[in-house]
Amino acid sequence: MPDASPTKWHLAHTSWFFEAVVLAAHAPGHQPFDARYFHLFNSYYEALGTRHPRPLRGLLTRPSLEDVHRYRAHVDAGVARFIEEADDAAWQAAAPEITLGLHHEEQHRELILTDVLHAFSCNPLLPAYREPGPRGLRLAHPAPVRWLAGPEGAVRVGHEADGFAFDNETPRHTTWLQPYRIADRLVTCGEFAEFIADGGYRAPAHWLSDGWALAQARGWQAPAYWLAPGDPRAPSDAWQVFGLEGVRELDLARR
Repeated sequence: MPDASPTKWHLAHTSWFFEAVVLAAHAPGHQPFDARYFHLFNSYYEALGTRHPRPLRGLLTRPSLEDVHRYRAHVDAGVARFIEEADDAAWQAAAPEITLGLHHEEQHRELILTDVLHAFSCNPLLPAYREPGPRGLRLAHPAPVRWLAGPEGAVRVGHEADGFAFDNETPRHTTWLQPYRIADRLVTCGEFAEFIADGGYRAPAHWLSDGWALAQARGWQAPAYWLAPGDPRAPSDAWQVFGLEGVRELDLARR
C-alpha cells in the first residue's frame, strides 16, 4: 500500500540516516557503500537531497535484502570506528545526531511491527507473528475514576529541559486550554467494552463531529483489532483481540 514502506526499506533507511547525517558530515574520508543509496533511502529530508517517491517504495525489488544487510554492516562499522576515533570536538558535534539516529531507529522498529500487524490482520486466518509473551498492565480491581481538573488558560507547552527531544516537541510555546478534567487512571478494556455495549458507537453525543463522521463512514463498531463475540474469524462467547501474538481473549482488566 502507498502509505506503508517495505521492511527492507526501513532497514536501509535507518542506516542511511547514520551515513547521511553522521558519517558524511563528521567522519573524514568516509566512503559510501553505494552513493545511489543517498537518493534511494532518503525519506523527507529536503536538505539532504533528492528522494525516491514514497508510494513507489514497494516496487524496489533491488537492492536485495542481502545487500541491505551488507549496507547496514558497512554503516555500523563506520559509526563504531568514528566513535572510537573521534576527538572531543568531533564527538560534541556528532553526539546529538547519533542520539537522534538511535531514537529514529526505535521509531522505525515500531513502524515495522505496526505494518506487520496490519498486514496480518488482512489475512482471514489472523496468523500470529510471534509467540505469546507477558500480558500488559492490568487493573483487576480498578478503583472508581476520579476526575482531576488540569491547568487552563494560557499555558506553556513543549520541551525546554536538557536531554533528547524530537523536533516536533520544540520550540516551547504558549497555547490556550479551555477548562477540562482528566481521569486519574487509564480506562480498562472491560470499561471500554461496557461503553460499546451501552451504545457508545451509536450515540453521536460521545463524539466530535469529525470523529463521528469517520466512524459512520467506515462502519466502526469497536477499536481496531477487537473481535466481537461471535465474529466468524474467532468464534467465541467473549470479546477477542488480535495482536502480534494472534487472537487471544480480551483481558478486560488490561489498560
